Amino acid sequence: MNRPDQLRRRIKSLTWLFIIGLILSGATAIPLDVELEWLVDFTGARPLVKAPASTVAPAWAVWLVKVQSALHDTTAKYPFMAYGTDWLAFGHFVIALAFVGALRDPVRNVWLHVRNDRVRAGDSLCTRLRRRARDSNLVAVD
Repeated sequence: MNRPDQLRRRIKSLTWLFIIGLILSGATAIPLDVELEWLVDFTGARPLVKAPASTVAPAWAVWLVKVQSALHDTTAKYPFMAYGTDWLAFGHFVIALAFVGALRDPVRNVWLHVRNDRVRAGDSLCTRLRRRARDSNLVAVD
């Protein structure tokens, strides 16, 4: 396999990794109550916290039960607060969808590239990929 093909495969695999990460983080933002209930049950945090006073519960178990209690109280008193996590998830899904264009043609996709005269925030990954593409003659870069 020649260098341009390796570069394309690498860009596509990293883009897939990024898309999958966005989708997973968005999907886990929706059912917080259910997920936290499952985590408390799975780790056995509640029995550890409710153990007799002679045993000290681990700090992580106390924290986890406290977070679960606070989330239940907030959801019961202010159910509209759940819309925030719904919008967070929606944002993750939309950003993931935007990266589908990079999968079609990762080198020539205009919005993926960062020009040095537009962004002065250091040598980003996009700039490095652009330089590699230019050096391997994949795309004409001005």
